[in-house]
Amino acid sequence: MTTNKILKGITITGIFSVFIIPFIVPNYLFFPFITGKGFFFRVIVEIIFAVWLLLAMRDPAYRPKKSAIFWAFIAFAVVI
Repeated sequence: MTTNKILKGITITGIFSVFIIPFIVPNYLFFPFITGKGFFFRVIVEIIFAVWLLLAMRDPAYRPKKSAIFWAFIAFAVVI
């Protein structure tokens, strides 16, 4: 199995793991219905983003295409 397939599999698995967030309720936190979900979401998104960056650096097919939406997002990110 190639490295790109492994990275793609990790990314897709991470995206689908976001759907289990509503079932996470850690009882040891002060706000158990909010903070556990927020921590889990942030960790998953950071892992997915890092793996996607590695995949995009290795294979140009996974890089975003230059379009109007892409440039609008870049302009928004610069303004923010």
